[in-house]
Amino acid sequence: MDTKRATYERPPPPTFQSRDGEGDTVDRHPLGGSQIETITSDHAAIPDPFKDIPTSRIKLTAEDVTPDKAGLRKLMQNGSWRAVLKLTEKCLEKSKYPHDVLQLKLSRIIAHLKIRSYKAAADELDAIGDFDDKTNCYQNYPHLYPNLIGSMVPYALRVIRAEIPYFLKEEANVTSIDLFYQLLADCRREIAHLNINKQKLQGIAVSKPELVDSLTALTFPSSPNFSVSSTILLDEASRPTYEDTISMWLERENRIIFAIATRLVKEKEYPLAISLLQDVVQKYPNDPLLLSSLGRVQLQLGNIRAAAAIFKQAESIIQDPETSVIANMNRGYLALALDQYTTAIDHFQAVLDIDPSNIIAGNNKAICLLYTCDLGRAISTLEELIRKDPLHNLHEVLVFNLCTLYDLKSDNSQERKKSMMTLIAKFASDSFDFSVLKMPT
Repeated sequence: MDTKRATYERPPPPTFQSRDGEGDTVDRHPLGGSQIETITSDHAAIPDPFKDIPTSRIKLTAEDVTPDKAGLRKLMQNGSWRAVLKLTEKCLEKSKYPHDVLQLKLSRIIAHLKIRSYKAAADELDAIGDFDDKTNCYQNYPHLYPNLIGSMVPYALRVIRAEIPYFLKEEANVTSIDLFYQLLADCRREIAHLNINKQKLQGIAVSKPELVDSLTALTFPSSPNFSVSSTILLDEASRPTYEDTISMWLERENRIIFAIATRLVKEKEYPLAISLLQDVVQKYPNDPLLLSSLGRVQLQLGNIRAAAAIFKQAESIIQDPETSVIANMNRGYLALALDQYTTAIDHFQAVLDIDPSNIIAGNNKAICLLYTCDLGRAISTLEELIRKDPLHNLHEVLVFNLCTLYDLKSDNSQERKKSMMTLIAKFASDSFDFSVLKMPT
């Protein structure tokens, strides 16, 4: 299941300070009284590391694209989220199909989340109403969808509804987890239904419906007895195969499990996250990335011996660990946890040799260099990573950490930050959080 790999957010790499100001998530090894480097005000002698980057991202507005779903796709790919909000208003005015309206509303909600307008996203989500109400089902519009039954609500909306309480910072995190567990129960109920009816459903031909001018691909079909984001053709001969359907629901189950585990890690509920991931490992014991995720959570908990054993198990599955990003990353994490910073630097550099744009390895290498009191190399490591591919590597955590290093390096760090701000203005999407620059207000 490749989907679970993309969905689970690995435990975050160690950072000098988390973006919400609550401190490190991994680092438990303060530098104490170590002398790093003398703070200097001689910033003018230091060249701007980003001034020779010629190409900038071409930012699009709603007027730069066609006023339809093709134009909307371009804006989303470009990261022009404010323009997405503007264009969806026009598309909603002329949309004739209820399923398109829901897809457009999903696009708007995602755009609000991207620019951190969480209350606006919650309001638009609430305006949709009950996802399982008949107004959100195909059979309520037989003149538009004569051969379809089931919910037309995109499954992503159900996931977002579970995430919203966390973003709103309400009392709330428990509610968010509860909603995810509800989604997990829905998935497992559907999987149980499919297993019970396996013999009946196996071998049925696939024929997914094509609706006019759909913004995104339709939600995958499901069994006729379950309404969660299901699209079912009434004609028995054209329902999806059992194999496709069970695969889709197993993928959804894994997505939800990893979403829960990620939330638990963020809330530092490491034992609960470990228990949840161990259940998945029992299903997929030969997945090195899954094992690595479990081992890294063990490191978060401080259980180094357990993490080492899990990493060893993962390496036994990998064909050539010496050239593996996963294996070298695990070795780097383990060395970092053991305060073996020089060894950790070597492993993270090995990852960068294999994958030069690996921002997690670059970030971790910079942290280890800081721990060895090599502030200059820590700065140059992050600068080089951003300079190689600013369009993709202007990650907020990297920028935050680099600005923190600038503050350590010089009492005239604002000039460097202004240079960084110019780079962000050229390359970053609308969703970039400028507060990571730590500029004075």
